[in-house]
Amino acid sequence: MYWNHRVVLVHEPDGDDDEPFFEVCEVYYNEKNEPCGYSEATASSDTLQGLNEYLERMAGALQAPVLRQSDFVGKFTDEELH
Repeated sequence: MYWNHRVVLVHEPDGDDDEPFFEVCEVYYNEKNEPCGYSEATASSDTLQGLNEYLERMAGALQAPVLRQSDFVGKFTDEELH
């Protein structure tokens, strides 16, 4: 299993007055390279250099296609997390 930062459309509009909502999240992939989960949007580190590197990876997510919640298939297992 691996992860990267991706933009996720976490709220799709369902009416004229409704607006979309996007988050940059850590997206986790299963052994078939399918997105299978994502974290809440966060930015944190124990060093300023680490935070800078984290934000650079997040900025890179803007170059990849946006994922929708329907793109996440199944769930990852505990074994895939380790």
